[in-house]
Amino acid sequence: MLAKDALKSAVKGNVVPTLRAAGFKGTYPTWRLERDGDTAVVNIQSGQYNEGTHGTFYVNLSVVPPSWWAWTHECAPDSPWGSSSQPGRAHDWDGLYRGRLMRPGQHNDDSSEWTVNSPEQARAASAEMAAALNDVGMAEMLELMGPGRMLSALRSGAIDATSPVLDRPGMRDIVLAVLLTDVGGPELDEVCQRLDQRAGRDYSELPLATASWARRRAASIKT
Repeated sequence: MLAKDALKSAVKGNVVPTLRAAGFKGTYPTWRLERDGDTAVVNIQSGQYNEGTHGTFYVNLSVVPPSWWAWTHECAPDSPWGSSSQPGRAHDWDGLYRGRLMRPGQHNDDSSEWTVNSPEQARAASAEMAAALNDVGMAEMLELMGPGRMLSALRSGAIDATSPVLDRPGMRDIVLAVLLTDVGGPELDEVCQRLDQRAGRDYSELPLATASWARRRAASIKT
């Protein structure tokens, strides 16, 4: 049996029930949970050269806030963070938060990788995935879902290491403006003013476009 088929069969016994119990919907390899406009995504990714009986797999975790989803489609579709995903079909690469599930008790370079060489090993791997989701992975995602939670995580630095966006110059203010559109107020005005001043510097006109978009979205939500 191919490794990918063995794992697909094995996850039905524990990973899928674990996700279903938390409210996730979907089919292998991607499941989604929508709550308060946020979308959490769990995706099982095959490693390279997984066409035989030996395979490696990863479990990608992602949270997509509604304001971030809107920005990637409406304001920045041609940027490195633009998205072409369809409404209601967010993928793990659409997330502002992105992480990988770690194997229970493992803290080395391969701690996010599961190896499958047989149906028995596939069942063992799926059991570990379910345990890791229950112990850590699910809580990490759910902690970021709900009004203001991703904004709080940005302010505290809790998502710095898990967002592929925040290590780029000038992107923290852009992300802050995006998340603040759900709140509005003086802080959003201050951030948009800073973005106006960066026009033409970081990623061409993206700061200026974001400031304009953020003001419009905040006004539409307020009314």
